[in-house]
Amino acid sequence: METLQLQQYDEWIADHLDELVTQYAGQVVAIHQGKIAIIGSSEVDVYREVRQVGLEPMPLVLRVPRVTTPTVDIGTLITHTPDVRGGRARIVGTGVTVQRIVGWYKLGLSAEEIASRIGHLTLAQVHAALTYYHANRDEIEAAIKAEEIEADRLEQLHYQAAEARP
Repeated sequence: METLQLQQYDEWIADHLDELVTQYAGQVVAIHQGKIAIIGSSEVDVYREVRQVGLEPMPLVLRVPRVTTPTVDIGTLITHTPDVRGGRARIVGTGVTVQRIVGWYKLGLSAEEIASRIGHLTLAQVHAALTYYHANRDEIEAAIKAEEIEADRLEQLHYQAAEARP
C-alpha cells in the first residue's frame, strides 16, 4: 500500500474508532474506499472473501480490538498514613476521611449525594469508604466517639475561659 493510502486509512480509522470498537470488537473487518466492506471472524476468512468478491484496490484488513475497562482493586482506594489526618482511614489521593463520608451518610445522604457534594470524589471512592466503614464499624465508631468527646472537652474549656474573662 502506498503511504498516502495508509494515511487515509489512519484518518478513517481515527474518525470511526468508536463505531468500530462498539459494533465490531474482536472481529476482522475489511475497509474499502471509506466503508466497511467485509466482516468476519478471522483474517483468513476475510481475505478469502476479498478475493472472491474481487475488491480492488486491496482493502485494509484489520482485527478490531476489544476494549476492556480496567478492574480496580477496592483495597487500593482506602489508605492510612500516620502523618495525614492523624492516621485515620481516608480515600487515597485525598484528605477525605472515611469518618467524613460516614458523617454525611449518617445524616441521610446517599452515596450519589455525597459524591456530588464532594465533587472531586468518584462514586466508587464513596462506596469504598462506606464499605470500609461497614467492614470496620467498631473502629470507625470508636474514632467518631473519641472525636466527639474531645470536641466536648474543648468546648467546655472555651466556655470556662470565656466566663473567666471580666
